[in-house]
Amino acid sequence: MAAVAASSSSANTMSTQAALHTGDDELSNVAKSMADCLDEPDPVKALMELSKASEARAQRLSAQLLTELDGLSQNLPDILVDLPNQKTKTRGENDSNPIQIAMACADSIEASLSKIASGGTQASQEIRQLEQQKRETDEHAQDVETAVELRRMSETASEALASQQHKVVAQTIRDYIEQKRLGRHTDRALAYAGEYTVQHMETTHQVLRATLLEKYEMAVDHGDLRTLGELTPLLQMVQMEKEGVALYLRYLQGAMAMEWKEKPRPLNPTNEPMSRAALAREEAKRDAEGPKPPYVQMARIYNCAVQTLRHHLPMVSFCLARADGDAAVVQLVHVQVEQNVVPIFQTYISDRQLRQVALNAQRIYGLMEQKFTTGSVESTTVVDEDGNEVTTSNALDMDDCGFAVEVGGLADVDGAMEEAALCLQHTESYVRFLRHTVGEVNKARELRHKKDADERRLVRERQEWAAGNMQKEASDEYNDDDKAYQPVEIIPAHTQLHEVVAEVGWYYSGIERCLLLASMQGAFIQVNSSISDPRQYTDLNIKGHGTSGDRAGTRALKTSLVETCLYATRRATQRAFGTGHTGSASFTANFASDCLGGVFLE
Repeated sequence: MAAVAASSSSANTMSTQAALHTGDDELSNVAKSMADCLDEPDPVKALMELSKASEARAQRLSAQLLTELDGLSQNLPDILVDLPNQKTKTRGENDSNPIQIAMACADSIEASLSKIASGGTQASQEIRQLEQQKRETDEHAQDVETAVELRRMSETASEALASQQHKVVAQTIRDYIEQKRLGRHTDRALAYAGEYTVQHMETTHQVLRATLLEKYEMAVDHGDLRTLGELTPLLQMVQMEKEGVALYLRYLQGAMAMEWKEKPRPLNPTNEPMSRAALAREEAKRDAEGPKPPYVQMARIYNCAVQTLRHHLPMVSFCLARADGDAAVVQLVHVQVEQNVVPIFQTYISDRQLRQVALNAQRIYGLMEQKFTTGSVESTTVVDEDGNEVTTSNALDMDDCGFAVEVGGLADVDGAMEEAALCLQHTESYVRFLRHTVGEVNKARELRHKKDADERRLVRERQEWAAGNMQKEASDEYNDDDKAYQPVEIIPAHTQLHEVVAEVGWYYSGIERCLLLASMQGAFIQVNSSISDPRQYTDLNIKGHGTSGDRAGTRALKTSLVETCLYATRRATQRAFGTGHTGSASFTANFASDCLGGVFLE
């Protein structure tokens, strides 16, 4: 039966295709489109033929489609062909077809799932209502708890304020402010606590602020560090950081001024009985001491500044950081240091005439180098110790090219370089400590920034969870939590202190270079081939092995010029490295290397 149906379908298809080909042959004489019909001699007739041809083609295609559908239904499996029609099916007819049974089961499952879905929706609504009731109950309980805490804090603050226990009052006010910040002071909680409770807490806060401010100002005026140490942590609790920073800076300024004030040396430090003559001698001895060297004064100022930062900065950074107290303390100390150290540097430059000496040293260095490489110098005029002008055109007339007259003796210049090196060393040590302190302040600020961001994120997540919304909102307030901390420029990279140190370092480097070359000049002096200068060379005195009259090796000489050059180089470079000033150290090291490896070989 299936084979007959297949053959019949195939025959129908072939006949249909033949008809289509026949129609296509007929359409070949007809215009292809309406636009082509307009080009015909009789457009109306051409359009009518195109319409009839299109209608005939549509009929043939419809017949082909029906034929293919009939063939498809005949090729279906028996289980689908025998499937009863639902429209003509009677009520009592048995559903024995497997597909019919499967469809009935699917309808039953769909009905059950619909019932479950409707039940789940109702259960979800009930759960949400229960959650809403629970949330309202929790909020009500939270308001009751807040009201109870407010009343307790009001009583505690009242009793502590009456007994002058300011620390207890400050802790109570801190808890009150924290509750307000967290948004726990709702209208219902305030109504439960009572209007008098809130008014009493605000009044206590104002009274405590006035009391702490009065006591703090009194401690600053009297320089009472112990009282300041007790009151400063309380200022953070009652939000008085700005007032505390201003007063604490005033105290530090006065304390540093008192510490830097020059104190006379006591005549009798041991407090032992002394005669009037002994006291008079001690007083005369103290008066004859004269002013202290500049590096001693600088060291005293720097040590006081370092001690101030180490002692006061930790407490200020912990208690007054929200008002930028840590940065203000560092800036104040550095400004006070500059105001006291820069004038000392300027006086030192003026008294020692470093600028003029450095220029003379630079000119004399050029003469020395010319002398050592060519053996002679051009005519030059120098001023001797008596103020007379001396003109020389021969290197042998003046071995040091005027170094002793215009710069000074080797020992004097060496001592002056030691003094300059100590000034630079103390200043560089202070600058490095200050840079380290600024870095530590920024690290502490970064830790506080991360801690505050974590706390805000936790509070936001709790609020979102309570509201049933776990999606992260992209508001400006929330985006602040993800921003990285940017370090604060507390001290500028270049200050007045840096400028004066750079100036002194330039003077020091020029004089040190000339001093090094002058110390090594004995090794550079050109002598004749006999080498008979008794100042630099002596006989080695090697005894011969022949007769008594035979003195072998009597022409052998010994000298310490190499050791002298190396010692001068080592002393200059070690002193430059000891300053800690990178510019002076690198300049001196480069010149020493060039002097030993360049000028000395020439």
